[in-house]
Amino acid sequence: MMSREDDQDKAAEYYRDGIAALAAFTPVEQASTRIRRMDTFIRHRLGEVDLSNGHPKEGVRMLETTRERFKLAVAADKLDSRPRWDLGPLDVTLGDGYVELKQYDKALDAYREYVEMMDFLVHREPKSSTYQVARAEALLYTGKVQTILGQTQAGERTRSEGLALILSMAQMSAAQTNELDLAAKTLVRLHRDQKHDASLALSFAQREVAASASASVDQLLTLAETQRYAGLIPESQETAQRVSKLLSLHPNSIGSSDERAKINNLLRP
Repeated sequence: MMSREDDQDKAAEYYRDGIAALAAFTPVEQASTRIRRMDTFIRHRLGEVDLSNGHPKEGVRMLETTRERFKLAVAADKLDSRPRWDLGPLDVTLGDGYVELKQYDKALDAYREYVEMMDFLVHREPKSSTYQVARAEALLYTGKVQTILGQTQAGERTRSEGLALILSMAQMSAAQTNELDLAAKTLVRLHRDQKHDASLALSFAQREVAASASASVDQLLTLAETQRYAGLIPESQETAQRVSKLLSLHPNSIGSSDERAKINNLLRP
């Protein structure tokens, strides 16, 4: 909650208290899957707080240590999917930290590991839409960094694979809101064929908002971005104003500074 209220120093203090509390368990208890997962979860969140608090080097160091702990958990049980699923989001956060430090080779390694982990889980449970979405996301992250590193053709292939996967899911009538959101954002950000993609991205965002009992700030921002991409400037500005009113109710919410920057960009003529 402190993290959400943008009090990162207090959040870090609580996370460190959590790590200390877990250290008080007996060695047998600490070796249990439950305690290992809780410990690595807390360390992951502490690394995230360091990154968001302007301490990327400290955050990356914590995440690197946590990653090794996750790998021990993976190695301890070849049949347990949980540590593998836990490791994926950490690889994303660590990759983001490396990008912030401009250590793109290391970022690529982290994102590739995310892809490999999701490949494993998808192979094990091919009908899991959760794993499929994560795999698409992993491919998109990987392709982006490949492009930054000058691996243009490889980056294009990887991102195209991720895009094709998420589009196939979003175009289904039973698509979940997170699938629609990722598909819409990807079409806008890749900016390939605006004439074709704009209407498709807009339809995904509209379906996402319609399927939500109360649209979130992030969902409305996606809608505003797709409206602008489709050339519907007044509609985009109106949606952005709606988001601004929502943010005024929670001025210190996590990520609010980034969201306000997006709103300002959407409100321009």
